[in-house]
Amino acid sequence: MEQAIEHVPLLAEASAQRFVNGPIGYTPDGLPLCGPAYGLPNFYHACGIQIGITHSAAVGKAITEWVTSGETGWDYASWDPRRFGDWANQQYAQARIVELYDLQYAIPFPHRLIQSGRPLQTTPLYERLEKQGAVFGQIGGWERAFWFNLNGSQDTERLSFRHEEAWRDAVRRECEAVRDGVGVMDHGGFTKYEVSGDGANDFLDRVFCGRLPAPGRVKLSYMLTPQGKVWSEATIAHLGQDRYLLCGPTLADWRDHDWLRSHLLPDESVEVRRGSGYDAALLVMGPASRSLLSKLSAHDLSRKAMPWMSVTNITVAGVSLIAMRVSYVGELGWELHMPSEHLCTVYEALQTAGADFGLVDFGSYALNSMRIEKGYHGWGSDFGTEYTLFDADLERFIDFAKPEFIGKEAVLKQCQEKAEWRFIKLIVSSHDADPLPGDPILLNGECVGYVTSGATGFRVDQCLALGYINNSIDDATQNFDIEILGVPCKACVSDDVFYDANNSRLTS
Repeated sequence: MEQAIEHVPLLAEASAQRFVNGPIGYTPDGLPLCGPAYGLPNFYHACGIQIGITHSAAVGKAITEWVTSGETGWDYASWDPRRFGDWANQQYAQARIVELYDLQYAIPFPHRLIQSGRPLQTTPLYERLEKQGAVFGQIGGWERAFWFNLNGSQDTERLSFRHEEAWRDAVRRECEAVRDGVGVMDHGGFTKYEVSGDGANDFLDRVFCGRLPAPGRVKLSYMLTPQGKVWSEATIAHLGQDRYLLCGPTLADWRDHDWLRSHLLPDESVEVRRGSGYDAALLVMGPASRSLLSKLSAHDLSRKAMPWMSVTNITVAGVSLIAMRVSYVGELGWELHMPSEHLCTVYEALQTAGADFGLVDFGSYALNSMRIEKGYHGWGSDFGTEYTLFDADLERFIDFAKPEFIGKEAVLKQCQEKAEWRFIKLIVSSHDADPLPGDPILLNGECVGYVTSGATGFRVDQCLALGYINNSIDDATQNFDIEILGVPCKACVSDDVFYDANNSRLTS
């Protein structure tokens, strides 16, 4: 107490009555619960804080800003209590916290898969994929295949900051198969909202900064805060007759649902339903995807009948489903959204028909590698509430002609100012490790930015990074270093995306 008074003299007048040694507050991911409570307006959590003195200033700043402004200066998404759903029950929390306590001072390897309390949420394909060698990780409580181990080896625990060959060879095989043929991914836990009603169009037009898609079309759009920072994103499918299906980040389910509901106007004729009857999703991706699906569907899937960024109901293997002509991997492909009870039927039909096309299963590691090759932003890594769309090089998604949208006043002001950050794409001369989020980007030995995503792009066979640099750096500067495990590695700016820059494969 005497030492504390030296730092904060006011404590001498606080008349401390007693000291209490209490239990440490832990959460199932080791991070605080700090921010709005789901479904309870004007109610905030500030708990689960392991090291109170260390975190207290940041917690106080966050809660103050939430209460007074409704948004925060720093991005607190990783602390947001709504990252956990009702799936995070007591049994799971207790098992997970015990494991995390054991790992408190362990080396924080980037690809460690925490095993306790699993599985919690699985799709009907879980056991089938497990038999096929799926190595699962957990995202938002959902089991999702990260990669497929086909060699029978169970040595997946040899962790390192450097290349882990246990999964790199498998991910390379998956990426190359999607590039050359066709792959399928069970994307369990896709966040979905159904928005309908006479006022649905006006509501979404107000909440999203971009122009809404026409009936039968799909668009990626962004939700902004009143200060013009990026709250979240969603793929918006216009199903017709004032009906929309929104697909967003898995970890933002409760968080974005609160956001959407908070911007409903009194008596507005809109229903925002969290979840969907089409709760399951298969990604069918690759140049042979059209040929494969055409064997299972009588629907015309030609480029003319179903162009890129279109959506329609089709029947596949006797199952009526929503097919979106979109791709997060940069290949010709479809997202197939269907009720869970039909997931196995469609998957088995794809596997049977896919034998003629060399169909492979691919997982989240391959998905991430391929999206980085396309320079696609990932929520929670490459954009968030600390960035504007101008920082993130996403201003093309703003419809400036719209009379109103949340954050428009701030966006118009941003147009007159120079962005603080510049989003860049880098080809890295790496050694035996990929860049990690937070790795410094250096110019002449000085830190001028940081990495937000990094991976090996197996289709282009290069080490790649996405990140931000200070926008005061001259636009002509092309050569930087990225400090990877303490070693500066040459990194050259790529003006175009790394793979299929003209989108010819994507739109074929």
